[in-house]
Amino acid sequence: MSKLTRRTILKSGGAAAGTLLLPRFAIAQADNRPSVTIAVQKVTNSNVLDVLREQSNVGERVFFSSIWEGLISKNWRGSLEAVPGLATEWRRIDDQTVEVKLRQGVKFHNGDELTAEDVVFTFSRERMFGETEAKSRSTIQAFEKIPMPKPGKELPPDVPAVARRIWPDLVRVDAVDKYTVRFYNATPDVTIEGRLSRYGSDIMNRRAWEQSASYLDWARRPVTTGPYKVVELKPDVSLTLEAHDEYWGGRPP
Repeated sequence: MSKLTRRTILKSGGAAAGTLLLPRFAIAQADNRPSVTIAVQKVTNSNVLDVLREQSNVGERVFFSSIWEGLISKNWRGSLEAVPGLATEWRRIDDQTVEVKLRQGVKFHNGDELTAEDVVFTFSRERMFGETEAKSRSTIQAFEKIPMPKPGKELPPDVPAVARRIWPDLVRVDAVDKYTVRFYNATPDVTIEGRLSRYGSDIMNRRAWEQSASYLDWARRPVTTGPYKVVELKPDVSLTLEAHDEYWGGRPP
């Protein structure tokens, strides 16, 4: 039986390779949970922990599921069907609109509660799309004001490029109330729910983004809802994660 840990350190090592596998839901653990060091060949290819930049199996196998979570998840032990994640339910308003109900009481790594405001910001121009437009809406609407990024918060070009690959026709996300959001697509799309369940649609904390001095500072220590939180990333050296004891799925080992 393998021992599960409170704090995990991933260290780069050319001779050894491994994959960190963490339970989706954990039984409460005692406070004497040990630490473990796991050697891997590479922590990240991009030297950041932004799920929209680390488009490789390195991120998927090493840290995505430990840190990031989306609204809709998949049954990895079954038939990969959609199951509730940070959302408890979702429904079609029409063939271009999906309404999502958030799981209440979910805590980010900084103690903030997940609300519709965080979801709306996650899918905003400032965080995800920049100046790009939905494929089927090629011109910027005259009434729409494109926010200017704050100095140091400019998105790397690959972030909006990857975001538009995942969401080619997403126009906007609106908050209906504190725990309800609606996704509006420019064209009919039967795959909106599937897009919500894939990596790249994971939810981040708005306040942590606003408090970060730069995109790079945020991307090396993103504040999310996953079972483990980032303590420190040393590019090309190590990634230190610590158990998120307020995790909605139970205290991680």
